[in-house]
Amino acid sequence: RFLPLLVLVAVNVLGYEFIQQLHPPRLLSGILLFNAVNTVFILLITLQWKISIHLFSYASAVALLFVKFGCQALWLLPVVPLLMWSRIVLKAHNFMQTLVGSIVGFAVVFMELKWWTGL
Repeated sequence: RFLPLLVLVAVNVLGYEFIQQLHPPRLLSGILLFNAVNTVFILLITLQWKISIHLFSYASAVALLFVKFGCQALWLLPVVPLLMWSRIVLKAHNFMQTLVGSIVGFAVVFMELKWWTGL
């Protein structure tokens, strides 16, 4: 998991630097920046504990849509237990790894983007 996550950090940093040259909307630049930051965060967690990156990513996407569109995006939340169930049944994660992935993914991205966009 370590090397692919490191590559993902590099790609997001390069994407952020590239898109900054185009003067994008602040939310778009924040997505790339915080993808890199959060991948480092996940990488550090992964050194000690296995968090569900699937749940972190999905919940992060829901948080992004919630910041952009408000409560309309919350209809996507019922997918979280289904995704948790699938990761547990596949024996890829236990309950806590999926729960923490989803809660931290949503909370971190929500706070980052609210701060970044000044909303």
